[in-house]
Amino acid sequence: KTTLMEQGTNNKEIHAEKVTLVDTVAYKDLIIGQEYTINGQVVNKETQEVIATSSVTFVAEQKDGTINVVFEVDASKLAGKDIVAFESLSHNGVEIAVHNDLEDKDQTVTVTHPEVKTTLMEQGTNNKEIHAEKTTLVDVVAYKDLIIGQEYTVNGQVVNKETQEVIATSSVTFVTEQKDGTINVMFEVDASELAGKDIVAFESLSHNGVEIAVHNDLEDKDQTITVTHPEVKTTLMEQDTNNKEIHAEKTTLVDVVAYKDLIVGQEYTINGQVVNKETQEVIATSSVTFVAEQKDGTINVVFEVDASELAGKDIVAFESLSHNGVEIAVHNDLEDKDQTVKVTKPEVKTTLMEQGTNNKEIHAEKTTLVDVVAYKDLIVGQEYTINGQVVNKETQEVIATSSVTFVAEQRNGTINVVFEVDTSELAGKDIVAFESLSHNGVEIAVHNDLEDKDQTIKVTKPEVKTTLMEQGTNNKEIHAEKVTLVDTVAYKDLIIGQEYTINGQVVNKETQEVIATSSVTFVAEQKDGTVNVVFEVDASKLQGKDIVAFESLSHNGVEIAVHNDLEDKNQTVKVLQEELPQTSTKSSLAMVSVALLVMLVGITEFLRYKTNRK
Repeated sequence: KTTLMEQGTNNKEIHAEKVTLVDTVAYKDLIIGQEYTINGQVVNKETQEVIATSSVTFVAEQKDGTINVVFEVDASKLAGKDIVAFESLSHNGVEIAVHNDLEDKDQTVTVTHPEVKTTLMEQGTNNKEIHAEKTTLVDVVAYKDLIIGQEYTVNGQVVNKETQEVIATSSVTFVTEQKDGTINVMFEVDASELAGKDIVAFESLSHNGVEIAVHNDLEDKDQTITVTHPEVKTTLMEQDTNNKEIHAEKTTLVDVVAYKDLIVGQEYTINGQVVNKETQEVIATSSVTFVAEQKDGTINVVFEVDASELAGKDIVAFESLSHNGVEIAVHNDLEDKDQTVKVTKPEVKTTLMEQGTNNKEIHAEKTTLVDVVAYKDLIVGQEYTINGQVVNKETQEVIATSSVTFVAEQRNGTINVVFEVDTSELAGKDIVAFESLSHNGVEIAVHNDLEDKDQTIKVTKPEVKTTLMEQGTNNKEIHAEKVTLVDTVAYKDLIIGQEYTINGQVVNKETQEVIATSSVTFVAEQKDGTVNVVFEVDASKLQGKDIVAFESLSHNGVEIAVHNDLEDKNQTVKVLQEELPQTSTKSSLAMVSVALLVMLVGITEFLRYKTNRK
C-alpha cells in the first residue's frame, strides 16, 4: 500500500509546476534477506497517462516494512488535476504484488487550482453605497486552494463599471496560514465625479511573480459598490385627513417626502415650499433636519397654508434635500399630481323629476318631486346642507321648499332633495328647482338656472283632436244605413305608462242628438300618439245629414281634455241623400191602364170560380 506526497512538506497538494514527490510504499509478508524491486509510476488520474516513473531495489530486513520511491514530476500543465502513484513489487524478475487503485486517496496528490473572490465595501461602515466624494474602500479577497506557508501577492484595481477606467490601485503580499482564507486590500478612492455610477474591484493573485488566479467580473455584485444618487419624491395632503382637496381657508398641509439612496446615520436637511401652480408664487415654507435611519424612507414636512384666495387653484410642494449644506437632490415638478393639492371649487347641478316614475311631466295635482343634486369637488367626511326651492318658471313664485344635511362619502356624488308640490293651478306651466350648497353655514355653490331643462318639470296640458271616417274605406261620406265608423283620436302631452280613457259620442250635427257612444281605455306608450275609437252607427234615417264625433279624455276618472267642435270637418262624416229616378205623364197613364186591366182579369177569374162551385 502506498502514500504519495510532496517531498519535504508532506503536502497532498502541489502547485502546477516541477516538484519532487515521494511515495512511501508499505510492504507485508516479505522474506527477510531476500532482494526485491519496486517499480513505480505517477499517472494523470483522468487520462491515466504516465507522468513519471521510478524504481527502488532493496533487501528486506524485516517481514513487514516501508520503502520510499522518489519521483521528479512536471505538473505545470495539470492544474486542477489529480495524479496517482502505481507501485509493483517483484522478486527475481517476477511481479509478486501490485497496488494501482485510481480511487485510493493515500496514493493521490492534487495539483492545486487557486481561486479568488472579492467583496468590496466602505471601510468602517461596510456600506455597499458611498457618496460622490473621497473615501476609503476595503476589498475582502477570499482565496481558495493555496499552499500553506507559501508567499502570495494580491494586486487590485477599482474601475468604473460603465467605462472600465481605473479609479484606484492597491496590492498586498502575505504568507498563507491556511489553504482557504481572506485578505484585505485597501483603496483610496475619489468618487466625486461618479454619482449614480457603479465601481467594481478587480483582483489578481500571483505566486513567485506568476499570476495563478484572477477575479474581474464586472457583473459580480459582491465586488461592486454604488456611488449614491439621492432622490426625493413628495406627496402633499391635508394633515389629519390625508385629503388631496382642501377648502379655500386656512389649513395645515403635510408633505410626505420619500427619499432614496441616503447613507444610514448621516444628517440631512429638507427645505420645502408650497407654491401657487398657476403663478408659482410662494404661499408657505418649511424645513426639517433629520438623521437617516435607513437608505430609503420618508420624512414629513408640515406647512401652515392660507388658501382663502385660491378657490379652484392647484398648489404644489417643492422639496430640496441637502447634506453638509450642499443640495444633493431636488423635486419641483409643477405637473406632479402627488405633490399637488387642489383648492376645491364645489359645484351643484340638479335633475328634477316625479318621485317613483322619474317623469319630467306631471299632472296638475298634488304630487311628490325629487331633485337629484349632483355635487362635485366636496371633501369626503365633511358635513354639507342643500337648501332647495321649486318655483313657477313664469313668475318665479316659490311653490315648495326642502333641505337635506349630509356627510359627503365621496368627492363627487348625488343627493336627493324631496319636495311636496301642489300644481293643481299650474296646468301648462313649467316649474324649476333651485339648489344652494352650504358648508359650516356658508354658501359654497348654487344652481338656479331658469333655463336648465334638467332642473325643470312640465305640468302637462293634454289635448285631443279627432278624425272620423268609415272603417275600412276611410271615407268621409257614408250611405244612410248601418255602418261602422272609426274616430282616430290624436292625443298630446300624456304621461307615458299612465292609464287613460277616451269616451266618445257620435251626434247629429243639426239636432246634437246622440246617435252612438263608445269608449276605449289604454296605457300611453308615448307622450303624443293616436288611439282608435270605434262606433256602430245606424244612419238609415239621416239621409243628407252631417254627423260629428265628440271625444273626452279622462285620467283616474277626471276629464283632462275634450274635443267637441261641431264645425270641425275632420271629426265630421256626411250621410248621403238617396234620390228617386224621374218619369213622364204618358208613362204614368200607361201604367194605370195596365193596373186596371190586371184588376178586371182578376175579378173575372174570381166570378168564374164561384159559378163552378155551385
